[in-house]
Amino acid sequence: MIRLIIFLMASCLGCHVVAQNNVSKPSDKVELKDGSKLYGSVISWDMANELVLKLESGGEARIPAASVKKVTQAKAEYQAPYFQIESGRLYGMFNAGGLLGRSPWGNVSMGGFMHIQAGYGLTSRLGAGFGIGSELYLPHSDADIASLPCYATLQWTPASRYLIGAMAGYSFVGHGESQGINVNYIDAKGGIFAGLQLQYALSRHFALNLGLQTSSKKREWVQTWDERNRGYDRFNHYRMAIGMSYRL
Repeated sequence: MIRLIIFLMASCLGCHVVAQNNVSKPSDKVELKDGSKLYGSVISWDMANELVLKLESGGEARIPAASVKKVTQAKAEYQAPYFQIESGRLYGMFNAGGLLGRSPWGNVSMGGFMHIQAGYGLTSRLGAGFGIGSELYLPHSDADIASLPCYATLQWTPASRYLIGAMAGYSFVGHGESQGINVNYIDAKGGIFAGLQLQYALSRHFALNLGLQTSSKKREWVQTWDERNRGYDRFNHYRMAIGMSYRL
């Protein structure tokens, strides 16, 4: 329980980190008749007298107008936040946040997750790779089995700010900690894992992450009043994932 709380607090702290959007620094180029070039920001330009240029070093240059051959002025360019998959390049992604789901018996399951994904750009918009994760749940929720999913992933960027990902693989599980009605859970096994995720870029590196996941789980139990009576529950655990993503 304490580990889960610490994990969720760390995930929430990560949500407050927002990278700034890139704004390119304006740089004007002044070419002189002697072949030299100066870079900075043009403050004033009196073609009959002189050109005043604020240099990138912070100083100021006053250039006689007769010495100026050509001036190329650049405008500040705003670069919108986006996720970019580069063809033929590797990329990585870290996802963390909270989980909210429901067991087949109607109990609400709450927890947290961390996933690490690595991919390779097949095209400028499509990437494929693999991922591993860890999912912890609050105890006594009837679906609290800790999960360790391992999966293949396919990711597509239909627009500059959006990324859609599909995940499919197998989820290993740990022992359940909860107790059912008149039974104790003594073992657990995993099963097929699948998920979808949608990301909205806040910057070149940070994004909001919303996902839907499901995995097959099996819990073995023994009755409290007669340990000779044993059985198991097999169910599909559905949950929603909400958190942040960091793109390397």
